[in-house]
Amino acid sequence: MIASGASYRRLDIPGEDDFIGAGIHFCATCDGPFYKGAKNIIVVGGGNSACEEGLHLTTFAEKVTLLVRGDTLTASQVAIDKINEPTSRVEVKFNVDVDSFEGENSRLKKINYHSSVTGEKSAIEPDAAFIFIGQKPNTEFAKNYVKTDPYGFILTGHELTHQSDEKFGERLAFETSMTGVFAAGDVRHESIKQVASAVGEGAAAAISIREFLKRS
Repeated sequence: MIASGASYRRLDIPGEDDFIGAGIHFCATCDGPFYKGAKNIIVVGGGNSACEEGLHLTTFAEKVTLLVRGDTLTASQVAIDKINEPTSRVEVKFNVDVDSFEGENSRLKKINYHSSVTGEKSAIEPDAAFIFIGQKPNTEFAKNYVKTDPYGFILTGHELTHQSDEKFGERLAFETSMTGVFAAGDVRHESIKQVASAVGEGAAAAISIREFLKRS
């Protein structure tokens, strides 16, 4: 079974590595509760994860500010509508490039950024920053053996409906394009990207493996 997970994409800018876990985070569900009562939390990103997690963070903070690299949000319309509601407590800043993170007493203190349109430099001092600019699947070792989506996440089960095997028939749940090889968790296309979900997928994949062994 392939369960190699995925890695959070980084901004790769000065100060980022220094404050991971000390003001910089990648999971609102995991770390958001630590900031209950916060004045302002920064979210970097403009896609589904950024918008949905940003809305979730308003549970803990008085305000959430999205720093978006482009000039529009790329999330679903449902998420965008929620962000744009007057009562959402989410502010969006477009055309923003984050330059660096600075800290004080080993914790994040300031985010430096500039406008990609005007070049004007600015800084903000949030309680925390959550980075949601996507994930990179750890599938480099498998890309020549199993089918993946354009981003490298492994296709399984019903996603391979049109691919069958003369001996084993249609693909089982969590089975990859390589007969008898299964994938589960964050490495899989359309997975939820949560630990609890990955554990459940692992158990479900084990059942499919048992079925595969019965057939063979």
